[in-house]
Amino acid sequence: MARRTNKPPTQRQLRVGEHLRHTLSEIMKHNVFRDPELINTNLTVTEVRTSPDLRNSTVYIANLTGGKIESIISALNKIKPFIRYQVANKTNLRNAPNFKFEADSTFQYSETINKLLHDPHVAQDLRKKPKERN
Repeated sequence: MARRTNKPPTQRQLRVGEHLRHTLSEIMKHNVFRDPELINTNLTVTEVRTSPDLRNSTVYIANLTGGKIESIISALNKIKPFIRYQVANKTNLRNAPNFKFEADSTFQYSETINKLLHDPHVAQDLRKKPKERN
């Protein structure tokens, strides 16, 4: 059973994660994929989190074209060996990590917060003067 600790990532994990993010972004920018789900999609890699031993990485993907992200994530998970091979050729890491692709929900969360802030009831409360709020 794996131990899970709440330690923050080390400087090396952050540096390798950022390097992998740039490398994966370059691979996705050239769109060398043959899967029909991935053709003509504009994907962005928002974050890469690596394990302490740098052998596993979770890649967070956002779709900028508005397609179904679930089908894109499953297509990316199908071609993980190809992506790992591409990353191994472009980086000088000792071991190319195993990737796990997940959808990034931060854009959806920020959109929800934005809608809440522009709600008429919330805007009404924000316009009140501090003395009226009591």
